[in-house]
Amino acid sequence: MSEESPSATSWPSVPGVASQTPVTAEELNAFAVGKGYTDEAKENYYLSHWTHILDGASRFSSFNWAAALFGLSWCFWRKLYLVGAAVLAAYLLVSFFLAHLFRAINPAQDPRAVLLVTDVAWAGLLVVQIALGVAANRLYLRRALATINKLRETVPDRSAYLERLRKKGGTSFLAFLVGVMILAAAYSRNPFAIP
Repeated sequence: MSEESPSATSWPSVPGVASQTPVTAEELNAFAVGKGYTDEAKENYYLSHWTHILDGASRFSSFNWAAALFGLSWCFWRKLYLVGAAVLAAYLLVSFFLAHLFRAINPAQDPRAVLLVTDVAWAGLLVVQIALGVAANRLYLRRALATINKLRETVPDRSAYLERLRKKGGTSFLAFLVGVMILAAAYSRNPFAIP
């Protein structure tokens, strides 16, 4: 990226998302930072990683450690509810598979079976977490661009548009708590899956 200010930088076309006009760094910053955004805000984490994708330098921007560590809760924190639902489905699918595996190997006959199932559980969930960490920044960018395109069509006033963009983006502590409660509810009924 050049020495221009974030609001002056724009990308004429965005891979995978149709856009009629260039996307600006100001719009992406407003979405990513959310309600705490001001015009003087420095480039945030997401904008610095998204530029690699937007410039065509990389298909993936980088590994998102927060997404990998917090999984479903990170998705809800960043208001990626559909991605969160997919992550929950992956967790439950791993749990379902392990419950059937546990019943099939009969731990009463082989005490090592519990260790095997636990190891497989950790490996399965680790694969889900790593996949989310790899894809998270790109998934979040796609949501940002879809939101930008939708709001451009419905909110003609620039200041109102940026304000709506800040509200639609950013983070939600309440949604984060909902994500934690969903995980707690899902795993309280299934002792075979260990997040």
